[in-house]
Amino acid sequence: MKILFLTRFDFIESKSDGGAVCAFRNYSMLSNIYGKDNVLLCILTSDSKSDREDVKYFKIEKNIFKIYFTYICLDEQYSKKQKREIINYICTQKIDKIFFDGSTFGQIIKNNLIRKMDNVVFFHNVERQYTWDQVKKHSIFCIFRYFSARYNERLMCRFGKRFICLNNRDQRLIKKYYNVEVDMVLPITLEDSFRGGDNDYSDDYRSQVQLLYVGSYLAHNYTGLIWFIEKVMPYVDAKLTIIGKNMEKLNSKISHTDNVCILGTVKELEQYYVKADAVVMPVFMGGGMKVKTAEAFMYGKNIFASKEALEGYAVDGVEGIFQCDSQEEFIKKINDYARNCSQKTKRINENVRKLFLDKYCTQIYLKQFQNIVK
Repeated sequence: MKILFLTRFDFIESKSDGGAVCAFRNYSMLSNIYGKDNVLLCILTSDSKSDREDVKYFKIEKNIFKIYFTYICLDEQYSKKQKREIINYICTQKIDKIFFDGSTFGQIIKNNLIRKMDNVVFFHNVERQYTWDQVKKHSIFCIFRYFSARYNERLMCRFGKRFICLNNRDQRLIKKYYNVEVDMVLPITLEDSFRGGDNDYSDDYRSQVQLLYVGSYLAHNYTGLIWFIEKVMPYVDAKLTIIGKNMEKLNSKISHTDNVCILGTVKELEQYYVKADAVVMPVFMGGGMKVKTAEAFMYGKNIFASKEALEGYAVDGVEGIFQCDSQEEFIKKINDYARNCSQKTKRINENVRKLFLDKYCTQIYLKQFQNIVK
């Protein structure tokens, strides 16, 4: 059996953002089920790239004015010519099924030939809700993207055969907006890659609790982070290290403080997770689930996070995970933790690590995923 995997996330190039990590997880699970040679990987990218033996690339718009024009035409970042190229390629392949890694391929799925093919639609988030939040909280110009996303997502729900989403919130929204029942709720999961051991104690001297922020330079990340730096960091006994793709750009947006260190893009994340006492996640907008939350679980980190950052995760009653949704809550809970944190405190929280192994390790969901896609 042959399956075509269509995505906007170039996880071959980089897995530095959450969407790419999730897309790669989906692709890997399909490869596990069908065999890698039977999964045809197709990636929509704004960069010019030559096809590889195992990847078919489709060029989409990069120029911001052309992108907005495609939104006005209710297309999703590809021109009419590019859309025809994608559709023609899919229709000429001898495939049994399409896995749409995203919910805004409506202009493609509505094609007369493609709509008749067996398919699975994966929602990274509910784009109608996500783009409307961007209109309200980020920029009125996002309204064009909102109308395009809403139109295309409705087509996906009309012509899709089976549906997978990340959490119960998205499941409810899909039912509310499109009257579609989701076939599977598949949360963010990761392959366990942590190589830590018994030596992960705070055996090095430090005068402050070491906090870590991990995230790429996107609006829903840095707006919450700037708020955290200005409203929380001056009042806590802790040092914050910030890493993530292009986060060095944050230097121009904040007034530097003694207890904030911006490293930005780094090659390896694990060494920073291992040295941190806790991870902070001040995220106040977005959709779906946050991959960095599952990543922090994998490393067994204590976590101070907003409700949005914890959305979809079963964290009730887990010691070491603190939900904070205001300046006062972040300050109080971090300082309370700092007072109880000593040089003998273990850096790995076994309760959080166990949560990852029990509920957010990819292997747990493979059988259920197989039943849905087959």
